[in-house]
Amino acid sequence: NWWYGYYKADGITPLTDTNGDGYIDVDTLLPFDSTKIIVKVSPPQGIPAGVADTGIIRAMYARNGVDPIGRDSAFIITVCGLYFNIIVEPDTQGNGLPKDTLLFNLRVKNFGNFKDVINIDTSSNVSWQIEIFDMNNLPLYDHNGDGLPDIDSLPQGGIAGLKVKTILPDSLIAGTVGKIFVKGMYASFPSARDSAKIEITVLE
Repeated sequence: NWWYGYYKADGITPLTDTNGDGYIDVDTLLPFDSTKIIVKVSPPQGIPAGVADTGIIRAMYARNGVDPIGRDSAFIITVCGLYFNIIVEPDTQGNGLPKDTLLFNLRVKNFGNFKDVINIDTSSNVSWQIEIFDMNNLPLYDHNGDGLPDIDSLPQGGIAGLKVKTILPDSLIAGTVGKIFVKGMYASFPSARDSAKIEITVLE
């Protein structure tokens, strides 16, 4: 069930039952007077984007009780919008020698309320070879043709594993620190993104 809250015009003070008849009210209104109320609506957690709810707000004279004479109503139609929440984890530290091949496991989680393709991109402060694979050791493919490899249609609440492979050049100096950032972003809304950092220290 969706949550409804009823407030005075300030949007802070809840409406209460001032006359003890079991209904919240706006207290006394003079003839031809009016007042403003605020209705706040919140969907249950996990509701997918696009789901709608219709609420009926009824007002009636307290003296008439449930009598249909002297009452009116309004409909409030609320559509659940898009909620963005993508997580790429964990941040990782590792060590390696020149010529080593290193492999790191990452997870991409879609905690938003809609399904989307998740684009994957990388950046780094080094020129090492970097490759991204799925958990079946297959290179990521660009399913939607936007020029970036991706996770195809990660559903609401979905989790996908990634493998990040890098090869350390043989000319590296001990103590060199490479930082690789693996970014995940919604293909439909690329500004909603997260990244994990892989930090690699070259050993002697």
